[in-house]
Amino acid sequence: MASIAFPEIAKLHTLSTSHTYNYVYHAATASQATILLLHGFPSSCYDWRHQIHHFINLGYGVLAPDLLGYGGTSKPTAVEEYKLKSMAREIIELLEHEGLRQIHAVAHDTGCNLLSRLADYYPDRLLSCTFIAVPYSKPGEHFDLDMERAMHIRILQGHHKPALNWYHALVRNVNKDDEVEANLDAKFKMPVLMIGPQLNKFEILGFLEQMEDFAEDFTLKRVSTAGHWIQLEAREELNAMLEAFLARPGCAGKV
Repeated sequence: MASIAFPEIAKLHTLSTSHTYNYVYHAATASQATILLLHGFPSSCYDWRHQIHHFINLGYGVLAPDLLGYGGTSKPTAVEEYKLKSMAREIIELLEHEGLRQIHAVAHDTGCNLLSRLADYYPDRLLSCTFIAVPYSKPGEHFDLDMERAMHIRILQGHHKPALNWYHALVRNVNKDDEVEANLDAKFKMPVLMIGPQLNKFEILGFLEQMEDFAEDFTLKRVSTAGHWIQLEAREELNAMLEAFLARPGCAGKV
């Protein structure tokens, strides 16, 4: 999808894992940092089109991959290929390929699961973290089959099969051993922004606010819409919130 939506700035790169990533990359100006954009299910980097154009125009660099199983990126069928630890390492390898030492990371939906592990395994690579609609997921959490069955109903089992492996990997607990062995510290040292929709009947009370327990510098913002696809439904509000957050002294940094 990156090559179709953004042909002028789309790239392909094959990693040491033999997975090929299709991604958008535009280098930052000398005074700005780069923003990593991690999409959710069932999407691609095209979900970030309004943010890509906005922040490129402000001089920020942007790196927005089609994540594993999506768009123009490799679509392995084995659930084990979708371990968060290995996918996080692939993102780091992509950053290294582009010569990026530190970045601002922004994620939506299932991309927030990946961002959670990026922050746990590679905290020194992140200048800041922004979670959209879905909060940080603690390492080593257990998922059961009841959750898997419910999720299948919600996201139409039989469609988007490679991308569904993100969910299968979670509910089959393929990440748990890695996370327990690593003894990950669920504590953010970098600034963290949580952007949510307006409160609605589906949101558990305190669901987003709980992130304050894991972050030393935490900000919670809500847009005026109630939908899940905040980067599309409230793009101007989201862009303004991100722009203000990234301009804070505590978030300062460049490549």
